[in-house]
Amino acid sequence: DMNKLLLIIKEQLVLLEQSKISLQYSFNESKKLTEDNSHHEFSLQQQDVFEAFASRLARTADILVQKVLKTIQLYESEPLNTIRDMLLQAEKKNLIESAEIMFELRLFRNEIAHDYLPKSQIAIIEACLYFTPFLINNVDRTLVYCKKYF
Repeated sequence: DMNKLLLIIKEQLVLLEQSKISLQYSFNESKKLTEDNSHHEFSLQQQDVFEAFASRLARTADILVQKVLKTIQLYESEPLNTIRDMLLQAEKKNLIESAEIMFELRLFRNEIAHDYLPKSQIAIIEACLYFTPFLINNVDRTLVYCKKYF
């Protein structure tokens, strides 16, 4: 029922906002580490920072796409098709800025979930640094979009 869906959206937005704050923190920390370190030799402690960053990026993307956008689609009685369709729909409504980049982020997210090699670490971190501002912008857009419900 609609009220139940609204309640779910409200809870998911709180989760999304908290996840965004952690992600922003990890982004700033990781950016500092990569700027201070041109030879790319990272201690285990620094690798932990990167590991947390990558998982926070993945988690925030998941909350946005799998939870929030999906529930908004249900609430607005849109048919649930593929993830790509859902992202294109969200882009049309201005919930996100680019379905294409969001889809790339999902593919990247699946990649890092299955392949964490120290040698690919710097490539992973650079991709995380690239995707984060985009994802945060989309989270903010979605939070603004949902204000109209409450």
